[in-house]
Amino acid sequence: MKPAVADVVKAKRFEVVDAAGKVQAVFGLGTDGTVGVALVLYDAAGKIRATLAMLYGNPVLGLHDAAGKMRATMAVPPDGNPALALYDTAGKGQATMIVGRDGNPALVLHDAAGKMRATMIVAPDGNPALVLHDAAGKVIWEAP
Repeated sequence: MKPAVADVVKAKRFEVVDAAGKVQAVFGLGTDGTVGVALVLYDAAGKIRATLAMLYGNPVLGLHDAAGKMRATMAVPPDGNPALALYDTAGKGQATMIVGRDGNPALVLHDAAGKMRATMIVAPDGNPALVLHDAAGKVIWEAP
């Protein structure tokens, strides 16, 4: 006899657990009002290692280190311009790569304090540009 298969299963939250009952993944609605729906993956130690969520209505992929701290995100905000951000162990942004409204890429590098120190772009005419900043944000070198 063939087991019955439901056409639709409805729930606000699903948990995937291992043989010991330890949660390995959660799929469901957020409870804090910022996340619409999210998939959260845990490692064997119970730390969050990856998230795929709708944050304020925008898709975000987050990758976490072994301590559960966010180390990388990839998102597509409302303007449609994708961004990839890399974070240090303190959670400060260290590098961001974006594709701007004009379709051209940019890479922004930050120092340990989170201040922008270098920006590399490809301009709409296809020419590259590099700008270096001091700790106060003042341009100290640029090319062209």
